[in-house]
Amino acid sequence: MSIGATCPTDSIVVGGGFMSSAGVVFVEQYKDGNGWTVKATNTAASSREVYAYAVCLRNAVGASTTQVQSQVTMPGGGLKQALVSCPAGSIATGGGWKAQDKNVRVYQSLRSSNGWYIEARNESASAKSLRVYAVCLSSVGATATEAGQGVSVPGNSQGKAVVTCPAGTVLTGGGFGAGSGGELVVHGSSGPWGTTKEWRAYATNTSGSAQMFQGRAVCLSFAVP
Repeated sequence: MSIGATCPTDSIVVGGGFMSSAGVVFVEQYKDGNGWTVKATNTAASSREVYAYAVCLRNAVGASTTQVQSQVTMPGGGLKQALVSCPAGSIATGGGWKAQDKNVRVYQSLRSSNGWYIEARNESASAKSLRVYAVCLSSVGATATEAGQGVSVPGNSQGKAVVTCPAGTVLTGGGFGAGSGGELVVHGSSGPWGTTKEWRAYATNTSGSAQMFQGRAVCLSFAVP
């Protein structure tokens, strides 16, 4: 199923995320117009709710966002990394991906080198496509930094990583890092929550031993006139 969230007309989308519960595999999440679209497959026996989140920036006069992308082909049963960078004069504020189907499992999705980085595993025997997206904010006298928070998720349990952007910054997007062994299945990555600048990422540990899981946030600061 696909679902989307749209920013109000007086704002621009700078990032987005998704949320569900164990058993849901997110196949796509990316900027769609002035909003965010996600697509998921439910592998559980019972129904699941799926949420899409758009992060919207207000009061940035003259600013706009565009989306850049890059595509790679994943060999059967193999790992693959994909990176796309924003053009000069713009800042990466968020990002996402589009996988061919649910057999492509994304384990890392985070800002890197003024772009967006994805790492995924192809769990099928045949080659699959994977597309990575970066949302690029036009130059408005701003700079972006990344913040991260790691947690240990006990075996056969669910875990949550919470990242907070520092004072004086604005949260524009985020992601996660779940390793590439396949033990952690990510089913949530979104923010900000309430009046906070928190980005929250959720994963289920399908192994019997503890695994490290990390939430990642993109924090924007504006130059003081």
